[in-house]
Amino acid sequence: MIDPNKVSAPHVRNFIRLARLAEQEGHTIGSTSEQIVAALISGRSDWLPSSYPQPLHAIKRLHAGGADWWHTALYVHGLSWRE
Repeated sequence: MIDPNKVSAPHVRNFIRLARLAEQEGHTIGSTSEQIVAALISGRSDWLPSSYPQPLHAIKRLHAGGADWWHTALYVHGLSWRE
């Protein structure tokens, strides 16, 4: 479930930018959390950072960074951000 109170508008824009850039480049860039976001939003577990190769480990890392990151990532995943 997504808590709309924890979705951050600035993160939405940044996460979409990161995911689009990763799709263009063929790999993720940025901080570990940004790489996790782009990989998960894009549905590309092969793009997860080598320190977090398993999706569940990556999800735990992302959630540890703040609930706003996790809820925003879920929100963006449900959008038609590729368009």
